[in-house]
Amino acid sequence: MPRFIDLERYGANIVLVEEDGATLSYQDLAVLADRSAAELEERFLTATNVTPTRLLIAFRLQTNVASIACFLGLLRRGHVIWVLNATKSPTESDLLDHHRPNVLVDMSRETDTLEVLSDSLPALHPDLCLMMSTSGTTGSAKLVMLSAENVQSNAAAIQEYLDITEADRALTSLPMAYSYGLSVLNSYLNAGASLYLTERSVTEPDFWAAAEMFQVTSLAFVPHQCELIQRAGSQTKKLSNLRYITQAGGNLSADLTKYFHEISTEEGWSFYVMYGQTEASPRISYVPPERLPDHFGSIGRAIPGGELWLEDDDGNRIEAEGVAGELIYAGPNVMLGYAFDPADFAKGAQCDRLHTGDIAVRQPEGMFKIVGRKSRFVKIYGLRISLDEIEARIQQMGYSTVVTAIGETVVIVSEDDLDEVEISEALNQLYKLPPEMVYCAPNEEIARFSSGKVDFETMKASLAGKLDARASLPVRSTSISKELQRVTRARQVDQDDSFASLGGDSLGYITMSMAVEAHLGFLPDNWENMTVRELEQLEPVEGAVTKTALTSDVIARITAVSMIVVNHLTHLDVAGGTWMLLVAAGFSLQRFSSGNLLSGNLLKAAYRLLYPFLPLYYLVLAAVAVAGRYASVSMLTLTANLNLIEGKGSGLVSPNWFVSLYVQLILGVVLVFSLSRVRKWANSRPFSFAVALFSACIVMAVVTQIVFLRNITLNAGHGETISLIRLPFVCAMFVALGWLLSTIQGGRHRLLGLGAILLTVFLFPSDVISRQIGVLATGLLYLFPFKLYVPSRLGRALSQAAASSLYVYLLHGFLVHVFRYVLGLQSGYQSLAGTVVALPLMFFIANMVRIAFSVFERQVIQIFADRRRPSPA
Repeated sequence: MPRFIDLERYGANIVLVEEDGATLSYQDLAVLADRSAAELEERFLTATNVTPTRLLIAFRLQTNVASIACFLGLLRRGHVIWVLNATKSPTESDLLDHHRPNVLVDMSRETDTLEVLSDSLPALHPDLCLMMSTSGTTGSAKLVMLSAENVQSNAAAIQEYLDITEADRALTSLPMAYSYGLSVLNSYLNAGASLYLTERSVTEPDFWAAAEMFQVTSLAFVPHQCELIQRAGSQTKKLSNLRYITQAGGNLSADLTKYFHEISTEEGWSFYVMYGQTEASPRISYVPPERLPDHFGSIGRAIPGGELWLEDDDGNRIEAEGVAGELIYAGPNVMLGYAFDPADFAKGAQCDRLHTGDIAVRQPEGMFKIVGRKSRFVKIYGLRISLDEIEARIQQMGYSTVVTAIGETVVIVSEDDLDEVEISEALNQLYKLPPEMVYCAPNEEIARFSSGKVDFETMKASLAGKLDARASLPVRSTSISKELQRVTRARQVDQDDSFASLGGDSLGYITMSMAVEAHLGFLPDNWENMTVRELEQLEPVEGAVTKTALTSDVIARITAVSMIVVNHLTHLDVAGGTWMLLVAAGFSLQRFSSGNLLSGNLLKAAYRLLYPFLPLYYLVLAAVAVAGRYASVSMLTLTANLNLIEGKGSGLVSPNWFVSLYVQLILGVVLVFSLSRVRKWANSRPFSFAVALFSACIVMAVVTQIVFLRNITLNAGHGETISLIRLPFVCAMFVALGWLLSTIQGGRHRLLGLGAILLTVFLFPSDVISRQIGVLATGLLYLFPFKLYVPSRLGRALSQAAASSLYVYLLHGFLVHVFRYVLGLQSGYQSLAGTVVALPLMFFIANMVRIAFSVFERQVIQIFADRRRPSPA
């Protein structure tokens, strides 16, 4: 059996760490593995009355302790494992019917399934240990047969050139059923190292937060993941224990390779570019990190114990550098052979070398560079064309694309926008291809396997009917992703992105919810955490939408902003909207911005929280200055809540002292999360952290009130006053309350949340009862969330009003000035009548300004994007 499954030799060493922090030692894993395997054998015996001497087991390998333990236990007991993906593939049923394994096992977190498929024990060669399907990117999948020596030798070689030690810890960034992902498990077990188990995506802030929290030393990525990391901005600088990153699973562009090499050099870790195939168990070659600057685009040299060379079409070795030929590999990790029929399971080694199918050239220092693939050469318009060469050329033009061919048409597919004219002209110059032989498919989802490799067959099938209908692009695909990009101001939106992962804010949430509802005909629960792909896969409801759901957040925001406007426009004592907004802000902070805060991406968090709120505020002040009105220095310095000058200041902007308070509170939040221990606590135990944060803010508010005396407005001299209800030390408790309410799950949490609401209301340093009532009502709306279904037109109007609440707050001073001082509506009845007109007018104006600002912002972004795009080489 492979040496790496001799788990006892590492005894008490930690081997697996789960997402909740629970750990498992090698010794404990050995016990669990043997017990799981014995139980499976017993279940098979009970079901068939056949002694399970040596079974062929189809095993759906998943990233959890139970699945890994059972997998290792079955290997330890000598059974042959056919590794299946965690999710069922389209061809899986046919393969199972054809090869007839004894058992199909699926041990996910929710299920423990054992399905007996055959009680007839197959003839299995003594060397046969493991079977895996190739990715089948260019054709039907093949079943690769691997021996114990194949798998063990590769695990040992990987351990050697990566210098994996018992102190190392990998994060399971790849599916276990993918040969690259499984090789990480095997090599780490061989070294006595440990693995942190997660299925999170690299686009999730929690992925990086967990990597730091659990002291991960290595990460493994495929090219698609590397692209996502670059787009989002690398998070690796936050990983204090990172020792190296490996990349395999496909060609990584020279630009991306340079990018990761540069950040690895700056941050002090190593970047390994690797190459392999499932047929080689799977690793074949690697580029030593110190040689990478001289070999960008290279696959490197053979792994320890292996040999690489090139052959021409006649099978002769090519020794000269720069001459292309097929890449051949030999080593102890080369497979036994392919299994086409059950009879093949009894065969031993059928090959001693691997014809990779890749065309490569020899480079200095024993390195090799792949220049194409045999199957990636096509004959179009009488020309022999390399699709890989076309792909590389278009990428040099600044586009991220995948290139294939359907019939005699070159198809360029991208998940982003493409300039079809530019690309068509470039290919015409290179290959004399007429425009009708080139088809561009922009904004098209690229089909991929779970490994991240492109599924060319599925992609071509989905595009076959679209070649003659270029204008008929998938409306659903572009509308959701484009709207999400607009709302979150992300530079790029990937199919695996969601509103939450992109750091959308509370106002964007309302806007995006309207877009999703208009797109689907309904608003899915938890849509903000659903990826673009998941939203697009939902079936829209037929017919016109007659009802729209108003959430508690929408109701709370409209109420709060309306109270602020009415309070300033009339003599009615309906104060409290400002503090209601603070509770809403805290709720939104945890719900939408915690990802950046928890991952330590503090500048991005601050940007998301203060833009466009702060720039718009200064635009308002500039407008006031142009109008010849006075705005105090404290408004410019964002200290207006601390230094309000009685009798001075423009009535146009004097209510905007809240902006100063809001900025101070946001900076305070960012300061708190600059502490790594705080981030770890908030990430691992969100509710207990929220309780502690709220408690600390309550203590701070109490101490402040004791020092300054409750309900007293302090005279700071020279007519300047400081109000307790505007101090950040007091108002932090409202934000903390909102944060706490956003983490509540279950009855016990709600009981504690109710107590927190009542305590906040009690400690509110104001005798104006409407303020306490407003905070109480807002807290209850978030504690007991609900959806209110109203007629569609009314619902959309109210949702737009809520989405415009920021603009209402910043602009309402102008309308107050017009109604009260220009039109003279000062008396009770007059101001009340004016409010009936002014309030809806204010929301309408604010919504128009919101739309105008959004259009202006998109135009500016587009101008800069056009300037950044490189010109054709």
